[in-house]
Amino acid sequence: MNSHPHWLGLDGRVCVVTGAASGIGLATAQALAAAGAWVALIDRDGDAAREAAARIGGKAIGVACDIADEAAVRDAAAQVRRELGAIYGLVNNAGFLRAGALEDVSLADWNAVLAVNLTGQLLCSREFGRDMLAAGKGAIVHIASISAFHPQTRSGAYSASKAGVLLLNKQL
Repeated sequence: MNSHPHWLGLDGRVCVVTGAASGIGLATAQALAAAGAWVALIDRDGDAAREAAARIGGKAIGVACDIADEAAVRDAAAQVRRELGAIYGLVNNAGFLRAGALEDVSLADWNAVLAVNLTGQLLCSREFGRDMLAAGKGAIVHIASISAFHPQTRSGAYSASKAGVLLLNKQL
């Protein structure tokens, strides 16, 4: 690994991370900020996203957004553009699991998992990706799961949603 902290060329570039208030999303946002990026931490829990952004410091903001809601994604993207500028990168990380076997999963749980894990990634890719298309550069990273290839017992809609993420990524 290169010892220069800014070797990725992200200095001053705006990167968005979904599901960024904790876990993998927070660690990703921290790494991007350490590499010089200006980071927008997107999370359904806006208070936690803002607290995490404050801990990162520098050019980091926390934004409340349910990525399954198209209007909320559009509003979040507008806020990021207003506060940080044009978006260069997106890490589609937000996701969750509602445990249960497929024969028992309620339609509401199935739809909720797909809405965040798959549809949310599409909505974010389209909206945050607009700046990348206009600039002719940028990057979108989709976080999937080994469950996309090897379904876990009682993973219900999760494995199906993550398999969908893999194909969504190829189509984009």
